[in-house]
Amino acid sequence: MGARPVRAIRWPEHGSSLRRRVHAICYPFAAILALALAGCANTPKVAPLSNSTLPPKEQAFVTPPPGGPAVLGIVQKDYSNGVQQDITLANRSKTPGQNLLRVQVIGGHPEAPEKAGRLSDAFPDEQEISREIKQFLPGMRLTRASVLLQNSYGPFSYAAGRSASGDICLYAWQHLSQQLSRKTIFSPRGTIQIRLRLCDPKKSELDLLRTMYGLSINVAVLESSWDPYLRPSSPPDAWGRAGHPILPQSMEGFVGVVPARQVPARSAPRLAPPPVPVAQPVQAVNPSGAVRGDEPKPAISVIVPPPPSSAITLPSPPATSNLNENTVSTGG
Repeated sequence: MGARPVRAIRWPEHGSSLRRRVHAICYPFAAILALALAGCANTPKVAPLSNSTLPPKEQAFVTPPPGGPAVLGIVQKDYSNGVQQDITLANRSKTPGQNLLRVQVIGGHPEAPEKAGRLSDAFPDEQEISREIKQFLPGMRLTRASVLLQNSYGPFSYAAGRSASGDICLYAWQHLSQQLSRKTIFSPRGTIQIRLRLCDPKKSELDLLRTMYGLSINVAVLESSWDPYLRPSSPPDAWGRAGHPILPQSMEGFVGVVPARQVPARSAPRLAPPPVPVAQPVQAVNPSGAVRGDEPKPAISVIVPPPPSSAITLPSPPATSNLNENTVSTGG
């Protein structure tokens, strides 16, 4: 039998509308399938949900003085109106928590979005400081200094106390900002907030306080209007001027707020009673000076008799008629 010829399939004329319906339904599904296959071929990217970074230690906004405490690490977080750094410092105390320098640079135009939050540029009041102390030193009772303190950048204050483990702990705060009675668009702007939490078992209150006097600020906002440093008026001339540290010191020396450690009085050692003198037996001494018991036995010798006594002649009584004349001799 011969091969049958292949006939071409033709859509009927009335099927043109059917073809359009099939294309309208199949094409969207094909496009979705192609996009799904293309998405599976690409590696998904991980997007961080936090705007915190870990810059190197050399980029710390504020550094302690030479000699420590050393900078261990930095956590930086961007806000809509500034940047905050938590600078972790070396710690050898037994008090819970970490030694920390918190620095907030407010001003300029950070890259963080508006939803990142804002930093406060207001001067901290007593309630705010109390909340911060409870956060960084929970359970401790600190005494605030009531004297004027100032480092190379401006005035600051602090509170200090002793922890249950015997460490001296200090919490200091400083607010650097232009305090103008009337601000205009040409007034200098900008704020730096500094907080220091420091505990040490071997350093005194004055040693910890010297850390605030040796801080170095290493950051600035590159804008002509950003200037947080205070320019107060006198008196006296040294107040408020850079390079004139003021220590809490009086004529008697350093004025601190931490009471001195109470050392329990040690009882005096009980002295042993004086020895009772023991009576030594008294040995008789003979007239010759030899001690009885030590004297040698007397040697046999000839006893020499004493010389004879001289005769005494008594006067004879007067002669009487009734008595005869007699002579009396003592030696006879």
